[in-house]
Amino acid sequence: MTWLLVPQSATATEAELWVGALSPSDPTAAPSLTVGGRLIALGPFARWSNGGTATVHWQRVTVGQLAGGKRYGARLSVGGSEVARATVSTLPARATLERPVTVLLASCFAQRSDRAGRVGHAYRQLPTKPDFKLLCGDQVYLDSPWWAYARRHAEPELYERLFEHYRETWTQRTAGGLGGFQALLADGSNWFAPDDHELWNNAPQGASFVRDTWTQNGRDAWLAGARGLYDVFQAKRVAASRVQRIDVGTLSFFIADTRMDRDRKRKGFMSSFDLQQLEGWLGTAGPPGVLVLGQPLFAEPAGSLSGRVGDWHLQNFEPQWSQLVNALASAKRSIVMLTGDVHFGRIARATMPSGVGLIEVIASPLSLVESPLPTRSKQKAPRTFGTSPKVAIETIEESLIDCDHFALLSFAQIGGTLRVSVDPWQIRELEAPRRLFSQPWSFDLQ
Repeated sequence: MTWLLVPQSATATEAELWVGALSPSDPTAAPSLTVGGRLIALGPFARWSNGGTATVHWQRVTVGQLAGGKRYGARLSVGGSEVARATVSTLPARATLERPVTVLLASCFAQRSDRAGRVGHAYRQLPTKPDFKLLCGDQVYLDSPWWAYARRHAEPELYERLFEHYRETWTQRTAGGLGGFQALLADGSNWFAPDDHELWNNAPQGASFVRDTWTQNGRDAWLAGARGLYDVFQAKRVAASRVQRIDVGTLSFFIADTRMDRDRKRKGFMSSFDLQQLEGWLGTAGPPGVLVLGQPLFAEPAGSLSGRVGDWHLQNFEPQWSQLVNALASAKRSIVMLTGDVHFGRIARATMPSGVGLIEVIASPLSLVESPLPTRSKQKAPRTFGTSPKVAIETIEESLIDCDHFALLSFAQIGGTLRVSVDPWQIRELEAPRRLFSQPWSFDLQ
Protein backbone atom coordinates (compact mmCIF):
# COMPACT_ATOMS: atom_id res chain seq x y z
CA MET A 1 0.00 0.00 0.00
CA THR A 2 1.45 3.38 -1.07
CA TRP A 3 0.43 6.40 1.01
CA LEU A 4 0.64 9.98 -0.28
CA LEU A 5 0.26 13.49 1.17
CA VAL A 6 -0.26 16.30 -1.35
CA PRO A 7 -1.00 19.86 -0.16
CA GLN A 8 -3.65 21.45 -2.34
CA SER A 9 -5.56 24.74 -1.88
CA ALA A 10 -4.74 27.21 0.89
CA THR A 11 -5.78 30.56 2.37
CA ALA A 12 -4.09 32.69 5.02
CA THR A 13 -5.66 30.62 7.81
CA GLU A 14 -6.44 27.21 6.27
CA ALA A 15 -4.79 24.57 4.11
CA GLU A 16 -6.20 21.53 2.35
CA LEU A 17 -4.30 18.26 2.22
CA TRP A 18 -4.97 15.36 -0.13
CA VAL A 19 -4.51 12.10 1.77
CA GLY A 20 -4.51 8.95 -0.32
CA ALA A 21 -3.61 5.28 -0.44
CA LEU A 22 -2.98 3.43 -3.70
CA SER A 23 -3.97 -0.19 -3.11
CA PRO A 24 -6.65 -2.60 -4.36
CA SER A 25 -7.59 -3.45 -0.76
CA ASP A 26 -9.05 -1.16 1.89
CA PRO A 27 -6.58 0.25 4.45
CA THR A 28 -6.41 -2.21 7.33
CA ALA A 29 -5.17 0.35 9.86
CA ALA A 30 -6.40 3.91 10.34
CA PRO A 31 -3.66 6.46 9.60
CA SER A 32 -2.96 9.48 11.80
CA LEU A 33 -2.15 12.94 10.44
CA THR A 34 -0.20 15.66 12.24
CA VAL A 35 0.34 19.19 10.88
CA GLY A 36 2.71 21.47 12.74
CA GLY A 37 2.75 18.93 15.56
CA ARG A 38 -1.06 19.05 15.91
CA LEU A 39 -3.13 15.90 15.46
CA ILE A 40 -5.74 16.36 12.70
CA ALA A 41 -8.87 14.23 12.57
CA LEU A 42 -9.42 12.29 9.36
CA GLY A 43 -12.77 11.42 7.87
CA PRO A 44 -13.87 8.36 5.91
CA PHE A 45 -12.01 7.56 2.71
CA ALA A 46 -13.72 7.80 -0.67
CA ARG A 47 -12.86 5.10 -3.20
CA TRP A 48 -12.13 5.15 -6.92
CA SER A 49 -11.69 1.83 -8.69
CA ASN A 50 -11.72 0.36 -12.16
CA GLY A 51 -13.16 -2.84 -10.73
CA GLY A 52 -9.71 -4.49 -10.81
CA THR A 53 -6.38 -3.69 -9.20
CA ALA A 54 -6.45 0.06 -9.92
CA THR A 55 -7.87 1.54 -6.72
CA VAL A 56 -7.46 4.84 -4.85
CA HIS A 57 -8.64 5.46 -1.28
CA TRP A 58 -8.59 9.20 -0.70
CA GLN A 59 -9.93 12.25 1.10
CA ARG A 60 -9.30 15.98 1.27
CA VAL A 61 -8.70 17.31 4.78
CA THR A 62 -8.98 21.00 5.69
CA VAL A 63 -6.61 22.13 8.44
CA GLY A 64 -7.64 25.38 10.13
CA GLN A 65 -6.28 27.76 12.75
CA LEU A 66 -3.03 28.35 10.86
CA ALA A 67 -0.97 31.53 10.65
CA GLY A 68 -0.64 33.39 7.34
CA GLY A 69 2.47 33.12 5.17
CA LYS A 70 3.87 30.16 7.10
CA ARG A 71 5.11 26.64 6.33
CA TYR A 72 4.16 23.63 8.45
CA GLY A 73 5.48 20.10 8.43
CA ALA A 74 2.86 17.37 7.88
CA ARG A 75 3.30 13.67 8.69
CA LEU A 76 1.09 10.68 7.97
CA SER A 77 1.67 7.63 10.16
CA VAL A 78 0.24 4.13 10.29
CA GLY A 79 0.82 2.00 13.38
CA GLY A 80 3.33 4.52 14.71
CA SER A 81 5.48 4.46 11.53
CA GLU A 82 5.68 7.39 9.15
CA VAL A 83 4.37 6.52 5.68
CA ALA A 84 4.31 9.97 4.01
CA ARG A 85 5.32 13.54 4.70
CA ALA A 86 4.74 16.96 3.16
CA THR A 87 5.10 20.69 3.82
CA VAL A 88 1.93 22.77 4.08
CA SER A 89 2.10 26.47 3.19
CA THR A 90 -0.45 29.22 3.86
CA LEU A 91 -0.89 32.49 1.99
CA PRO A 92 0.16 35.88 3.33
CA ALA A 93 -2.64 38.24 4.33
CA ARG A 94 -1.69 40.74 1.60
CA ALA A 95 0.65 41.07 -1.38
CA THR A 96 2.96 43.95 -0.47
CA LEU A 97 6.30 45.24 -1.74
CA GLU A 98 7.90 44.05 1.49
CA ARG A 99 6.14 40.65 1.32
CA PRO A 100 5.09 39.86 -2.25
CA VAL A 101 3.12 36.73 -3.16
CA THR A 102 5.39 34.26 -4.96
CA VAL A 103 4.06 31.68 -7.43
CA LEU A 104 5.60 28.84 -9.44
CA LEU A 105 3.97 28.55 -12.89
CA ALA A 106 4.41 25.32 -14.85
CA SER A 107 2.70 22.94 -17.26
CA CYS A 108 3.29 19.82 -19.35
CA PHE A 109 5.05 17.14 -17.32
CA ALA A 110 5.74 13.88 -19.18
CA GLN A 111 6.96 11.48 -16.51
CA ARG A 112 8.35 9.05 -19.09
CA SER A 113 10.69 11.80 -20.32
CA ASP A 114 12.01 12.51 -16.82
CA ARG A 115 13.02 9.13 -15.46
CA ALA A 116 15.85 10.76 -13.49
CA GLY A 117 13.48 13.04 -11.54
CA ARG A 118 15.02 16.28 -12.86
CA VAL A 119 11.95 18.42 -12.15
CA GLY A 120 11.78 17.54 -8.46
CA HIS A 121 15.55 17.83 -8.14
CA ALA A 122 15.48 21.34 -9.66
CA TYR A 123 12.62 22.40 -7.40
CA ARG A 124 14.38 21.21 -4.25
CA GLN A 125 17.42 23.36 -5.11
CA LEU A 126 15.56 26.64 -5.51
CA PRO A 127 16.99 29.24 -3.10
CA THR A 128 13.49 30.09 -1.85
CA LYS A 129 10.21 28.22 -2.24
CA PRO A 130 7.05 29.86 -3.67
CA ASP A 131 3.89 30.53 -1.66
CA PHE A 132 2.02 28.22 -4.04
CA LYS A 133 2.24 26.49 -7.40
CA LEU A 134 -0.03 26.88 -10.41
CA LEU A 135 0.14 23.69 -12.49
CA CYS A 136 -1.94 24.76 -15.45
CA GLY A 137 -2.35 21.67 -17.59
CA ASP A 138 -0.95 18.34 -18.78
CA GLN A 139 0.28 17.30 -15.34
CA VAL A 140 -0.15 13.78 -16.74
CA TYR A 141 -0.05 12.50 -20.32
CA LEU A 142 -2.71 9.81 -20.18
CA ASP A 143 -2.35 9.08 -23.90
CA SER A 144 1.40 8.44 -23.85
CA PRO A 145 3.40 6.80 -25.24
CA TRP A 146 1.54 7.55 -28.46
CA TRP A 147 2.43 4.21 -30.06
CA ALA A 148 0.76 2.26 -27.21
CA TYR A 149 -2.65 3.46 -28.42
CA ALA A 150 -2.40 2.18 -31.96
CA ARG A 151 -4.76 -0.57 -30.82
CA ARG A 152 -8.01 -0.40 -28.87
CA HIS A 153 -8.28 -1.34 -25.20
CA ALA A 154 -11.08 -3.01 -23.25
CA GLU A 155 -12.46 -0.68 -20.59
CA PRO A 156 -10.80 -2.36 -17.55
CA GLU A 157 -7.42 -2.34 -19.31
CA LEU A 158 -7.89 1.28 -20.35
CA TYR A 159 -8.73 2.38 -16.80
CA GLU A 160 -5.72 0.44 -15.50
CA ARG A 161 -3.48 2.39 -17.90
CA LEU A 162 -4.99 5.74 -16.93
CA PHE A 163 -4.53 4.97 -13.25
CA GLU A 164 -0.92 3.87 -13.80
CA HIS A 165 -0.07 7.28 -15.28
CA TYR A 166 -1.22 8.97 -12.09
CA ARG A 167 0.46 6.39 -9.88
CA GLU A 168 3.81 6.67 -11.67
CA THR A 169 3.66 10.49 -11.74
CA TRP A 170 2.34 11.20 -8.24
CA THR A 171 4.72 8.68 -6.60
CA GLN A 172 7.81 9.50 -8.66
CA ARG A 173 10.82 9.88 -6.40
CA THR A 174 14.54 9.21 -6.61
CA ALA A 175 16.97 7.60 -4.20
CA GLY A 176 17.29 9.64 -1.04
CA GLY A 177 14.31 11.77 -2.01
CA LEU A 178 16.54 14.13 -4.02
CA GLY A 179 14.16 14.46 -6.95
CA GLY A 180 11.02 13.23 -8.61
CA PHE A 181 7.67 14.88 -9.21
CA GLN A 182 6.61 13.90 -5.70
CA ALA A 183 9.26 16.28 -4.31
CA LEU A 184 7.49 19.16 -6.10
CA LEU A 185 3.96 18.06 -5.17
CA ALA A 186 4.73 17.46 -1.49
CA ASP A 187 6.16 20.92 -0.83
CA GLY A 188 3.67 23.78 -0.49
CA SER A 189 0.17 24.17 -1.88
CA ASN A 190 -0.77 23.11 -5.42
CA TRP A 191 -3.56 24.50 -7.59
CA PHE A 192 -4.39 22.53 -10.73
CA ALA A 193 -6.03 23.36 -14.04
CA PRO A 194 -6.41 20.77 -16.83
CA ASP A 195 -5.54 20.66 -20.50
CA ASP A 196 -6.09 18.01 -23.13
CA HIS A 197 -3.66 15.34 -21.85
CA GLU A 198 -5.54 15.09 -18.58
CA LEU A 199 -7.89 13.37 -21.05
CA TRP A 200 -6.18 12.77 -24.43
CA ASN A 201 -4.67 14.83 -27.21
CA ASN A 202 -7.30 17.28 -28.53
CA ALA A 203 -10.03 16.04 -26.17
CA PRO A 204 -12.97 15.82 -26.45
CA GLN A 205 -12.36 15.46 -30.21
CA GLY A 206 -11.06 12.12 -31.46
CA ALA A 207 -7.26 11.92 -31.58
CA SER A 208 -5.42 10.79 -34.70
CA PHE A 209 -3.02 8.54 -32.78
CA VAL A 210 -5.47 7.18 -30.16
CA ARG A 211 -7.77 4.49 -31.54
CA ASP A 212 -9.82 4.33 -28.33
CA THR A 213 -11.13 7.82 -29.17
CA TRP A 214 -12.31 7.05 -32.70
CA THR A 215 -15.81 6.04 -31.58
CA GLN A 216 -18.36 7.73 -29.33
CA ASN A 217 -18.43 4.74 -26.98
CA GLY A 218 -14.63 4.81 -26.73
CA ARG A 219 -14.59 8.53 -26.00
CA ASP A 220 -17.34 8.20 -23.39
CA ALA A 221 -15.49 5.43 -21.57
CA TRP A 222 -12.20 7.35 -21.58
CA LEU A 223 -13.88 10.58 -20.44
CA ALA A 224 -15.57 8.81 -17.53
CA GLY A 225 -12.30 7.30 -16.31
CA ALA A 226 -10.07 10.31 -16.89
CA ARG A 227 -12.48 12.87 -15.44
CA GLY A 228 -12.94 10.67 -12.40
CA LEU A 229 -9.19 10.46 -11.84
CA TYR A 230 -8.75 14.20 -12.39
CA ASP A 231 -11.41 14.94 -9.77
CA VAL A 232 -9.72 12.53 -7.37
CA PHE A 233 -6.09 13.59 -7.77
CA GLN A 234 -6.21 17.19 -8.99
CA ALA A 235 -9.16 19.61 -8.78
CA LYS A 236 -12.65 18.63 -7.73
CA ARG A 237 -15.84 20.07 -9.20
CA VAL A 238 -17.76 22.11 -6.60
CA ALA A 239 -21.49 21.86 -7.25
CA ALA A 240 -21.92 22.90 -10.91
CA SER A 241 -18.62 24.76 -11.21
CA ARG A 242 -14.99 24.02 -11.99
CA VAL A 243 -13.86 27.61 -11.28
CA GLN A 244 -11.27 28.15 -8.54
CA ARG A 245 -10.44 31.42 -6.80
CA ILE A 246 -7.37 32.46 -4.82
CA ASP A 247 -7.60 35.74 -2.92
CA VAL A 248 -4.63 37.35 -1.19
CA GLY A 249 -6.09 40.49 0.31
CA THR A 250 -7.44 42.37 -2.71
CA LEU A 251 -5.23 40.46 -5.20
CA SER A 252 -7.47 37.97 -6.98
CA PHE A 253 -6.49 34.87 -8.99
CA PHE A 254 -9.18 33.27 -11.19
CA ILE A 255 -8.46 29.71 -12.40
CA ALA A 256 -10.67 28.83 -15.37
CA ASP A 257 -11.07 25.21 -16.49
CA THR A 258 -11.36 25.39 -20.29
CA ARG A 259 -11.11 21.65 -20.99
CA MET A 260 -13.27 19.35 -18.86
CA ASP A 261 -16.56 20.86 -20.09
CA ARG A 262 -15.41 21.53 -23.66
CA ASP A 263 -18.01 21.03 -26.41
CA ARG A 264 -17.22 18.53 -29.19
CA LYS A 265 -19.06 20.81 -31.65
CA ARG A 266 -16.58 23.61 -30.82
CA LYS A 267 -19.16 26.05 -29.52
CA GLY A 268 -17.77 26.38 -26.00
CA PHE A 269 -14.64 25.57 -23.97
CA MET A 270 -16.24 25.83 -20.52
CA SER A 271 -19.68 25.60 -18.99
CA SER A 272 -22.00 28.59 -19.46
CA PHE A 273 -22.18 28.94 -15.68
CA ASP A 274 -18.40 29.16 -15.33
CA LEU A 275 -18.10 31.62 -18.22
CA GLN A 276 -20.66 33.85 -16.51
CA GLN A 277 -18.54 33.77 -13.37
CA LEU A 278 -15.45 34.73 -15.39
CA GLU A 279 -17.32 37.56 -17.10
CA GLY A 280 -18.50 38.80 -13.71
CA TRP A 281 -14.96 38.70 -12.32
CA LEU A 282 -13.57 40.65 -15.29
CA GLY A 283 -16.40 43.17 -15.03
CA THR A 284 -15.81 43.88 -11.33
CA ALA A 285 -13.84 47.06 -10.70
CA GLY A 286 -10.71 46.55 -8.67
CA PRO A 287 -6.94 46.29 -8.76
CA PRO A 288 -5.27 44.18 -11.48
CA GLY A 289 -6.03 40.46 -11.27
CA VAL A 290 -4.52 37.17 -12.47
CA LEU A 291 -6.31 34.83 -14.89
CA VAL A 292 -5.08 31.22 -15.22
CA LEU A 293 -5.93 29.21 -18.34
CA GLY A 294 -4.93 25.90 -19.92
CA GLN A 295 -4.19 27.47 -23.34
CA PRO A 296 -2.90 30.90 -24.45
CA LEU A 297 -5.20 33.83 -25.23
CA PHE A 298 -2.66 35.42 -27.57
CA ALA A 299 -2.93 32.87 -30.38
CA GLU A 300 -4.45 32.36 -33.81
CA PRO A 301 -7.24 29.83 -34.43
CA ALA A 302 -5.92 26.37 -35.32
CA GLY A 303 -6.28 25.50 -38.99
CA SER A 304 -8.45 22.62 -40.13
CA LEU A 305 -5.56 20.14 -40.37
CA SER A 306 -3.61 21.28 -37.31
CA GLY A 307 -6.80 21.37 -35.26
CA ARG A 308 -7.66 17.78 -36.09
CA VAL A 309 -4.14 16.35 -35.79
CA GLY A 310 -2.95 18.60 -32.97
CA ASP A 311 -5.37 20.53 -30.78
CA TRP A 312 -8.09 23.11 -31.32
CA HIS A 313 -7.33 26.48 -29.71
CA LEU A 314 -9.64 28.58 -27.58
CA GLN A 315 -10.05 30.80 -30.63
CA ASN A 316 -11.81 27.95 -32.50
CA PHE A 317 -14.75 27.85 -30.07
CA GLU A 318 -17.59 30.15 -31.03
CA PRO A 319 -19.54 31.86 -29.64
CA GLN A 320 -17.66 31.54 -26.33
CA TRP A 321 -14.39 32.89 -27.72
CA SER A 322 -16.10 36.12 -28.78
CA GLN A 323 -17.84 36.34 -25.41
CA LEU A 324 -14.46 36.12 -23.66
CA VAL A 325 -12.88 38.70 -25.96
CA ASN A 326 -15.79 41.08 -25.35
CA ALA A 327 -15.48 40.56 -21.60
CA LEU A 328 -11.77 41.41 -21.76
CA ALA A 329 -12.50 44.47 -23.90
CA SER A 330 -14.93 45.78 -21.29
CA ALA A 331 -12.96 44.56 -18.24
CA LYS A 332 -12.80 46.87 -15.26
CA ARG A 333 -9.31 45.68 -14.27
CA SER A 334 -5.98 44.95 -15.95
CA ILE A 335 -5.11 41.28 -16.21
CA VAL A 336 -2.02 39.08 -15.96
CA MET A 337 -2.76 35.87 -17.89
CA LEU A 338 -0.84 32.73 -16.89
CA THR A 339 -0.86 29.65 -19.10
CA GLY A 340 1.14 26.78 -20.61
CA ASP A 341 0.40 23.99 -23.15
CA VAL A 342 2.49 25.10 -26.15
CA HIS A 343 6.00 23.76 -25.27
CA PHE A 344 7.70 27.14 -25.12
CA GLY A 345 7.93 30.09 -22.78
CA ARG A 346 6.95 33.64 -23.67
CA ILE A 347 5.89 37.02 -22.32
CA ALA A 348 3.64 39.27 -24.43
CA ARG A 349 1.51 42.32 -23.73
CA ALA A 350 -1.26 44.47 -25.14
CA THR A 351 -3.40 47.42 -24.06
CA MET A 352 -7.14 47.38 -24.73
CA PRO A 353 -8.87 50.56 -26.03
CA SER A 354 -10.30 51.07 -22.52
CA GLY A 355 -6.76 51.33 -21.14
CA VAL A 356 -6.88 47.90 -19.50
CA GLY A 357 -3.52 46.16 -19.79
CA LEU A 358 -3.15 42.47 -20.71
CA ILE A 359 0.09 40.63 -19.98
CA GLU A 360 0.40 36.94 -20.92
CA VAL A 361 3.08 34.69 -19.39
CA ILE A 362 3.57 31.16 -20.75
CA ALA A 363 5.65 28.45 -19.02
CA SER A 364 5.85 25.09 -20.87
CA PRO A 365 7.06 22.34 -20.66
CA LEU A 366 8.38 20.91 -17.41
CA SER A 367 9.33 17.75 -19.29
CA LEU A 368 8.76 17.47 -23.04
CA VAL A 369 6.59 14.55 -24.08
CA GLU A 370 7.77 12.09 -26.72
CA SER A 371 5.84 12.63 -29.93
CA PRO A 372 5.71 11.38 -33.53
CA LEU A 373 5.82 15.05 -34.59
CA PRO A 374 8.15 17.92 -33.56
CA THR A 375 6.53 19.79 -30.66
CA ARG A 376 9.21 22.17 -29.35
CA SER A 377 9.45 25.65 -30.87
CA LYS A 378 9.64 29.35 -30.04
CA GLN A 379 6.73 31.40 -31.36
CA LYS A 380 6.00 35.08 -31.11
CA ALA A 381 2.49 36.12 -30.24
CA PRO A 382 0.19 37.22 -33.09
CA ARG A 383 0.49 40.87 -34.04
CA THR A 384 -3.02 41.76 -32.88
CA PHE A 385 -5.70 40.71 -30.42
CA GLY A 386 -9.45 41.27 -30.23
CA THR A 387 -12.09 42.03 -32.81
CA SER A 388 -13.09 45.64 -33.38
CA PRO A 389 -10.89 47.48 -32.88
CA LYS A 390 -7.95 45.11 -32.76
CA VAL A 391 -5.05 46.04 -30.52
CA ALA A 392 -1.33 45.51 -31.08
CA ILE A 393 0.48 42.73 -29.20
CA GLU A 394 4.13 43.15 -28.28
CA THR A 395 6.22 40.01 -27.74
CA ILE A 396 9.14 40.48 -25.36
CA GLU A 397 11.82 39.02 -27.63
CA GLU A 398 14.23 37.97 -24.89
CA SER A 399 11.46 36.03 -23.13
CA LEU A 400 11.17 33.31 -25.82
CA ILE A 401 12.26 29.98 -24.29
CA ASP A 402 12.53 26.55 -25.94
CA CYS A 403 13.80 24.32 -23.10
CA ASP A 404 12.28 22.49 -20.12
CA HIS A 405 11.58 25.11 -17.47
CA PHE A 406 9.25 26.63 -14.90
CA ALA A 407 8.73 30.29 -14.03
CA LEU A 408 8.75 31.96 -10.63
CA LEU A 409 6.56 35.05 -10.39
CA SER A 410 6.11 37.58 -7.62
CA PHE A 411 3.15 39.93 -7.18
CA ALA A 412 3.17 43.07 -5.05
CA GLN A 413 0.44 45.69 -4.74
CA ILE A 414 1.63 49.28 -4.43
CA GLY A 415 -1.48 51.41 -4.04
CA GLY A 416 -3.56 50.66 -7.15
CA THR A 417 -0.56 49.28 -9.06
CA LEU A 418 0.38 45.60 -9.34
CA ARG A 419 4.11 45.01 -9.70
CA VAL A 420 4.87 41.67 -11.32
CA SER A 421 8.25 39.96 -11.66
CA VAL A 422 8.86 36.94 -13.95
CA ASP A 423 11.92 34.73 -13.37
CA PRO A 424 12.12 31.55 -15.54
CA TRP A 425 14.43 28.69 -14.53
CA GLN A 426 15.83 26.00 -16.83
CA ILE A 427 15.53 22.40 -15.62
CA ARG A 428 18.81 20.57 -16.21
CA GLU A 429 20.03 16.98 -15.94
CA LEU A 430 20.58 16.53 -12.20
CA GLU A 431 22.20 19.96 -11.89
CA ALA A 432 20.97 23.03 -10.09
CA PRO A 433 18.35 24.93 -12.11
CA ARG A 434 19.67 27.88 -14.11
CA ARG A 435 18.10 31.32 -14.38
CA LEU A 436 17.17 32.04 -18.01
CA PHE A 437 17.04 35.85 -17.65
CA SER A 438 20.03 37.86 -16.44
CA GLN A 439 17.56 39.47 -14.08
CA PRO A 440 13.80 38.98 -13.58
CA TRP A 441 11.58 40.82 -16.08
CA SER A 442 9.36 43.24 -14.16
CA PHE A 443 6.41 45.44 -15.08
CA ASP A 444 3.74 47.52 -13.39
CA LEU A 445 0.03 47.21 -14.20
CA GLN A 446 -2.44 49.94 -13.27
